[in-house]
Amino acid sequence: MSKVFLGGTCANSKWRNKLIPLLEIDYFNPVVKNWTPKCQAEERRQREICDFVLYTITRVKKSYFIK
Repeated sequence: MSKVFLGGTCANSKWRNKLIPLLEIDYFNPVVKNWTPKCQAEERRQREICDFVLYTITRVKKSYFIK
């Protein structure tokens, strides 16, 4: 089965909540409550294995940087 990576704006953006119920394929939602280096590694892995990569950029944005 195909899988889509739901990248893009996170923070308080709700676009994923609107899209996920409409999907007819599996998905990976990278948004987590507490961002860690382990989460970052899983995000990179999922981006590589997903069949589709979707990035939605909205006015709501937040950047995360892990050293």
